[in-house]
Amino acid sequence: MLKIKYTLLVRHFDGKTSSDEDIEINRWLDENITNFLTYKRLKGVWKKAISPVSAQEIKEEQLAWKGIIQKILKEDT
Repeated sequence: MLKIKYTLLVRHFDGKTSSDEDIEINRWLDENITNFLTYKRLKGVWKKAISPVSAQEIKEEQLAWKGIIQKILKEDT
């Protein structure tokens, strides 16, 4: 089972990954539906993060990012 670093996904969403990194992401996406759904969810959160949002959307986004950061920290331990 391939693991993906969430920081790599954020760079991918921002168009800053190399072709090798894109291949790694695509392999991870093709591995199973859970990875694909995780990718879609995180991309949605990222898109909202870079666009103008309401106060409620900011609160929801902060909660989503808090969850992502917790996953990143858990992954690094």
